Amino acid sequence: MVYTTIVDREDIYEIISHGLKEGIISGEEAFRMILTTAPSYYTRLLCPKRVGNIQYSSEKEDLIRELGIPYEKGENEIRIYSDQLSQESYEFLSRHKDPESLIERKIMEGFPRCCARAYITTELERKPHKFFEEISLKIRGKCRNLRDFAGLVEEGEIYPTEFLYRDDLVPHGIDCKPAIQASVERETILEIADTKIGNIGWLGLKEEIEKSRILNDYIKVLESIGYLSNLRSLRNASKMDVKSLNNSREMRN
Repeated sequence: MVYTTIVDREDIYEIISHGLKEGIISGEEAFRMILTTAPSYYTRLLCPKRVGNIQYSSEKEDLIRELGIPYEKGENEIRIYSDQLSQESYEFLSRHKDPESLIERKIMEGFPRCCARAYITTELERKPHKFFEEISLKIRGKCRNLRDFAGLVEEGEIYPTEFLYRDDLVPHGIDCKPAIQASVERETILEIADTKIGNIGWLGLKEEIEKSRILNDYIKVLESIGYLSNLRSLRNASKMDVKSLNNSREMRN
């Protein structure tokens, strides 16, 4: 079924707030839904996100249907689109596997062109991404666990703190200006959403996004240096480090 009309922006915040309070969606998924609908009412974005993926569940599908967002259901995920034209364009590009089509898809997913090109080239060559390699060099000799990593990120010693709000964008380098600008735009959108959703009754979206981003980047860095060799070690590291991060945040507050 295709949905072409996105509900009023105030209703979007209310529906997403309901999904958060009921535990239907995570903060990360809520943010991605907000970013994907943003092009319909935020103009002149450097890198609008016209396509996004969230993990599938029937409850999430019901929520997306209520929002009126065009979407496509997969076995394990739901792909959401900013509008009908974006859905048609992305589906057209998905039928082609040449590098340029893959790059255009990443641009629709919110990547600056330079980052999209670097991402696809790296994936096709099966190499580690430069961004995470640069992070691993930054933390060498300074980081023993997620608590250390979180402290370095929050102090801006690893990458610009704006990157905490980049969603699933992988910058082609730590100093990429288009990626920083895209992240600044997304932080602004997040701050508006956090206020709106907070007024409705669900608090802490921005903080949850920050914690999620730090954890995801930490895991990616460990993967890039070969520290996490299997899913079990990844799960164990995640459990231990999430607890560590939460305790660290409480101590700092």
